[in-house]
Amino acid sequence: MSPFQKAYCVLRYQGPGFVATRLRIKLATMTGSLRRAFRTRPWDTMRLDDLVQPGVPTEPDGFAQYKWENQPPFFFDLGCPPVIPRSLRGLDAGRQPRFDERLRLLRKNRSVYFFRIPSPTPIDWRTNPIDGMTGRPGVTWCDLPDYLPEQGDLRTMWEPARAAWAIDLARAHAHGLAADAGELFWLWFDSFVPSSPPWEGLHWKCGQESSVRLIALALGFWSLARDPATMPRRWVQFARLAWATGYRVAQHIHYAISQKNNHAISEAAGLLLVSHLFPEFHASPRWQALGRRVLAQELRRQIYDDGSYVQHSMNYERVMLHGAMIGLRLAELDGRPFDRDIYESIGRCGEFLFQMMDPNTGRVPNHGNNDGAYILPLSECDFTDFRPVVQTAYYLTHRERLLPAGPWDEDLLWLFGAEPGGRHDHDPAKGALSREERSPGAVVAAPESRAFDAGGYYTLRRRESWAMIRCHTYRDRPAHCDQLHVDLWWRGLSILQDCGTYRYYVPGRPDVEYYFKSWGAQQRRDRWAEPAGAGIAVHVVPVAAGATASLRNDAVRPARLRRRDERLRPAAVERPAPARADRCGRGLLARGGRPARRGTPYCGPAVAHAGLSTRA
Repeated sequence: MSPFQKAYCVLRYQGPGFVATRLRIKLATMTGSLRRAFRTRPWDTMRLDDLVQPGVPTEPDGFAQYKWENQPPFFFDLGCPPVIPRSLRGLDAGRQPRFDERLRLLRKNRSVYFFRIPSPTPIDWRTNPIDGMTGRPGVTWCDLPDYLPEQGDLRTMWEPARAAWAIDLARAHAHGLAADAGELFWLWFDSFVPSSPPWEGLHWKCGQESSVRLIALALGFWSLARDPATMPRRWVQFARLAWATGYRVAQHIHYAISQKNNHAISEAAGLLLVSHLFPEFHASPRWQALGRRVLAQELRRQIYDDGSYVQHSMNYERVMLHGAMIGLRLAELDGRPFDRDIYESIGRCGEFLFQMMDPNTGRVPNHGNNDGAYILPLSECDFTDFRPVVQTAYYLTHRERLLPAGPWDEDLLWLFGAEPGGRHDHDPAKGALSREERSPGAVVAAPESRAFDAGGYYTLRRRESWAMIRCHTYRDRPAHCDQLHVDLWWRGLSILQDCGTYRYYVPGRPDVEYYFKSWGAQQRRDRWAEPAGAGIAVHVVPVAAGATASLRNDAVRPARLRRRDERLRPAAVERPAPARADRCGRGLLARGGRPARRGTPYCGPAVAHAGLSTRA
């Protein structure tokens, strides 16, 4: 494709607004105005006198006293985290490493990566301990390239700076598990902040990362405000970080808006958080107005009518919901809730994820990009468990629970305080939907067979098994090639599971980056497919129990996957042309169309109870 053809396609498919925004950003970078706007500086040169309105004390003791006397309403009172009932304490809900092990790692100055992997070495904010690579120091964030071979994957570098450790320490204090939680919080805070002066280095490169970090640190700070380690000077340090974050986001949020994804929503939530916690900042009224406008605009733009999401990703929809719920709760606490249609959109998202969820485990199909993001880990539920976000989204919009009581209810305590325990005094006129105003059928005892036509998601459910197929007419660009995703589940086990994406960048291995976005990694072979373009329609054909369930796609080279329920046997594939075994299917596919021989690894017993067929 020639440069002129590429420019035409970008203008046609992205729109003139996108092109104008990106050209403006490119011009600001080339002329140096962006660098001048984010001129780096030491933390101690950021004086409160320059940040707050006249009349606000700026000495540490006076400022701390002022904040105690003028504390804004938050999710819980300052220094008083929610009381965790005995029923939620000590639960093993699947999260690894366990709570006590994570606290032990924090005392050794070690973090946990992607809610799975303990850091092999003490924390170094500029080093990737998994790949052994190091980021560039002393560089303004806008001068750092996105991809540097010597730096490795930025996502891995960012992980500990998302400050899940701060939420762990806040929760440890509430659970009564760590008498030294305050000391540990400030030990980690004092480790990160000096290593990342305002707008310098990789941890300031992304406004979303900055916002997510501040949300976690705010929960930790507010929980531990009465701890002896939280001295008056800590208020000044936290205020400086909050202001620097607000400035970073506000000055460049137009880039996040141009991305049309969860970045803008997280950044809007960050602006609302800064302006809510520190209304005395000169910029707070402006930041609050900007955050409200962007959050409402992007939620209306990004959420489809059926509750599915513009990024074609289950995990990224959860990221969006977390940011949106933070913003909506802050607006409620401020006495200025968002319009009813915003709550309705969030309610549809919660309902959508509920219908995509396995009721036994809380897991959902690993469809779409998944980089391990989880910005509100407020319980001991595993990263793959979506029950916390489903329960919270439903409670936000209906002021009652959808799911039975369980460890996922801890999220409600952190975001709503004692209210979920029995107080249902929220005025529906202020935003949330009343019982009478809910749409019929919004509450179901369990997920059911549903069609989400706007997003192209279709589920078929039986008592112990269910399937999900994605068949969509794309209006928004996907980041992966997965036009016909299929998930099969049986008794909480995903027997056809997508492998995910996880990494942004693999130095020296473009083939690996390509593979995980291609058809070959999406439960099928890219050699089966012809170039995309033909429309695909879904036809659901009920069949009797015990009959054959088949998936057929006539838009590509003919292939039929057969499985029978109630049969403990490997699957067989009928194909007209020989090909290699599909390893992504864990041995489901045999060579040359022959049935897999006895002993071939497979994903479990056949589970389908209904027929799925597709044709162009």
